Amino acid sequence: MKWKLVGIIFLMAQIALAELPYAEHGFSKREAAAHMLARFSYGARPGEVDKVARMGLEKWLDRQLRADLPEEELNQKLAILPPAYGMDEKQLLATYPNPNEVRKMLQEKGFTKDDGKPDYKKAKDMLVEAGFRPPRELLLTLFGQRLLHARYSENTLREVLTDFWFNHFNVAASNNRARRYMLGYERDAIRPNALGDFRTLLGATARHPAMLLYLDNANSTANKDQMTTAEMKMGEMSVPPERKKNLQKRFNRRKKGLNENYARELMELHTLGVDGGYTQQDVVEVARAFTGWTIKAKLPRAPYGRFLWRFDYHPEDHDDSEKEFLGQKGRFNGEDIIDIVVQQPATARFIARHLYNYFVADEVQVPSWN
Repeated sequence: MKWKLVGIIFLMAQIALAELPYAEHGFSKREAAAHMLARFSYGARPGEVDKVARMGLEKWLDRQLRADLPEEELNQKLAILPPAYGMDEKQLLATYPNPNEVRKMLQEKGFTKDDGKPDYKKAKDMLVEAGFRPPRELLLTLFGQRLLHARYSENTLREVLTDFWFNHFNVAASNNRARRYMLGYERDAIRPNALGDFRTLLGATARHPAMLLYLDNANSTANKDQMTTAEMKMGEMSVPPERKKNLQKRFNRRKKGLNENYARELMELHTLGVDGGYTQQDVVEVARAFTGWTIKAKLPRAPYGRFLWRFDYHPEDHDDSEKEFLGQKGRFNGEDIIDIVVQQPATARFIARHLYNYFVADEVQVPSWN
């Protein structure tokens, strides 16, 4: 089941307007327009209340749900941001490297103080020549572009929803490993899918390096007593016994074990809700299904260090044994789990409740459905 977020938002808008039957209570269309803008945008700009009243509330909402209004002024403002905003994930991580790796590189090249600590002033020319920029620019760019989108975007409902989903699928800037990926996380995973279908949005956040690192799924592997996809394929192949033995040793060394952080947050905060009917064993099964979901290491700028970027799947880490989740059995992987959770009525109720809280009223009175 794929349900479009635009349909849910449209329903929320109808409910919001029903909460204020302005004609029956003596309110003008202008006052109703102000109410709509207060709920579904960052607030009215000068002259906007009258503009929406003349246009009609439903027409304004329809245009916002399409999110295809031109953005000339916004694009002019975004052009003054640091170059990070226009870079893809690979370029970002090559230009804004991990501070620990820069520190190690400077020490190896002899750019150190008397106490052995890296001397950044002495190495300034070398760092500039390498094309490196300070990592703090990433967060400054993230915060700056969010403010510019909120202030200047004509597709204001999309920006409100981008903020909503960015909080819903939270990744904290305090996390040292995930921080460098947050700019791309909002730009590439959240904003383009803010008004799409929930399955696509959930899948994009689950695969993004920011989420994989923030909730430690990048380090989650099959337990040593479970067969991985690579091991099962090896068993089906004609491999010499000695070669098979060496491969098995390597697989066993890679197996660090499950990390349940993402599995728990996926169900508790992203989809089903804390009262969504899942058990601790379901958490374990979901964690097993997501083993092998990690990020790929590349060397885009040898000899300037090793940088991590983009989603990758490691079959030698994935628990390929049968699992049971919410009463269903199978050799599930992460995509299978996402398909299952988005079809649950508990997920629909949980997401609708949060949208209702955000757009309509603080105290929820959402009708139940099966």
